[in-house]
Amino acid sequence: MTVPQILAKQLGALPGIREYLERLQLKERVDAVAAVRDVARLRNGDVVLALVANRLTAPRPLYDIVEWAKVWAVEETFGIAPAALNDDRLGRCLDDIAAVHDRLRGDLTVQAVAAFGLETRTLRWDLTSVLVTGAYPPEEQVAGYAQVRYGYSSGRQKQVRYLQVTTDDGAVPIWDQVHDGNTTDVVTVIETMEALREHAQCSDFVLVGDSKLLSEPNRRALLAAGVGYLAPLARTPELDAAFLAIPPEQLVPLEYVSVRESTNPPGERATYHGCTGDLVVVVADADGGE
Repeated sequence: MTVPQILAKQLGALPGIREYLERLQLKERVDAVAAVRDVARLRNGDVVLALVANRLTAPRPLYDIVEWAKVWAVEETFGIAPAALNDDRLGRCLDDIAAVHDRLRGDLTVQAVAAFGLETRTLRWDLTSVLVTGAYPPEEQVAGYAQVRYGYSSGRQKQVRYLQVTTDDGAVPIWDQVHDGNTTDVVTVIETMEALREHAQCSDFVLVGDSKLLSEPNRRALLAAGVGYLAPLARTPELDAAFLAIPPEQLVPLEYVSVRESTNPPGERATYHGCTGDLVVVVADADGGE
C-alpha cells in the first residue's frame, strides 16, 4: 500500500510581496547594475528578492536563510531553490550591492515614483541618531563606509547618523544615507539635494525639514539650485524679544488644528494665537550670515 506524502509550507504574504517587487522591477534593476557571470547558479536579483521577502515575513540571520526558504514557499513563489541561498552567496551579493548602492537606490526610486504614482513635489528631510554599544575601534572600521563615532547630542554614547527623505504623500522613503556618528545635520542638506537630483531624478521639489535645514550656506545653495525649502527658525534671543514685543491685542486665534487632535471634539483641542502681520527679525547666523 502506498502512503501519500504531503509537503506543507508557509505561504503568508509571499504572493503579495512578489507582486509588489515585480512592479518595482527589483530583480531586473539589481541585475542591471550588479550582474554576475552567466555560469552563476543564482543571479544577484534573485538573491535580493529572497532577502527582501525574508525581511518582510520572518527575518533570519544570513546563515539561517536556507532553513527559512525550506519552510516557506520560496521556491514555489519565486523559483529560487533554498539550497542556493547559503550565507556565502548572500555575502557576495551584498558586497556587489554595496559597490553600486547609490545608483541602485536611485533607479528603484525612479521606478517606484512611476509605478505607484508617488508625489515628489514636497519632500521631508530628517537626520536622526542610531545609538550603538561596543568599542568599535577606528582601525577595525572599513574605510569608505559610515564610521561609528561619538555624537554631539548623545553624550558618551557612540552612534551613526541616519538620513531619510520621504514623500509628503504617504511618507514613502525615496532616499536614505548613513553618515559618520559625528556628522552634523546642516552639512548633509546640500549633499542630499544633489543626490535627489542626480540619482532619483527629483528636480522640482520643496525640501521640508527642521531648523537644522536653515544654515546660511544651505539657504544659499537651495536658492541657487532653485529648490524651495520650509523649516522652522531655531529659537534665539532676537526672536524671543520680537515676539514678546507684539502687543497682546494683535494676537488672534489661529485656525490651525494638529492632525493628532483633529478627531477630538472642538472643545478638547489645543488653541493657538498668533500675529498675522509681517514680522522682520534680523538674526545672526552661526556661519556668519544673517
